[in-house]
Amino acid sequence: MKNAIKKFRPTVRPRFPYGSKFSWPPKITVLAYHYEQGGIKMPISPQKPITILLVNDHSVFCTGILAVLARAGDMTVVGEAQDGFETQKLAAKLRPQILLLGMETPGPHPIELQEWVRKHSPKTITLVLSAYDRDDSLAAMMEAGVAGYLCENEPPEQLVNAIRRAAQGEILFDQAQLARARQWQEEVESRLKQLSHRERQILGLHGKGYDNWIIAGEFAKRA
Repeated sequence: MKNAIKKFRPTVRPRFPYGSKFSWPPKITVLAYHYEQGGIKMPISPQKPITILLVNDHSVFCTGILAVLARAGDMTVVGEAQDGFETQKLAAKLRPQILLLGMETPGPHPIELQEWVRKHSPKTITLVLSAYDRDDSLAAMMEAGVAGYLCENEPPEQLVNAIRRAAQGEILFDQAQLARARQWQEEVESRLKQLSHRERQILGLHGKGYDNWIIAGEFAKRA
């Protein structure tokens, strides 16, 4: 991994707005390098059956997922959560091998939730299930360190196979996903370079969740 980082490190590191969380070099670039070299795996501790924490706020969808996983034979759902806060409690208590995370789950943003999981349950591997196959969400979750990004309409056998592969330490992004995420990130970086210093500050504060009134107050204090 270090060699890959050196390979892609540019002379000048781009400046991102305050509050942004892009790493450099982008993990997307490093993942693409390892994919081309024959794949990448994360260190894991073998565990059977595969323990799963299912996170989704749609009960009908969860019922279907539970039925699919029950038929797999080598997986067990140790917990279910309907929002990010409940996810944190269960992840800390259960330490599941796989976190099957719904992208549209209420509570903390999935990026923040993934960062929390990596800190408090570092052996847990996150797979994202999303109803929307968006480039920005794909790139953001890839950058956050999830093992894969799947659509909710994936065939059951593909979901089961993805869980098994992730449990073996595989990173599941294919070349098409890597290309999409890399292109999106390059477009964002290009647009950021066109912003003024003040515009970058405002964008960064918006990224931290501040509304326009709070941002106006912040700049009034600095004036």
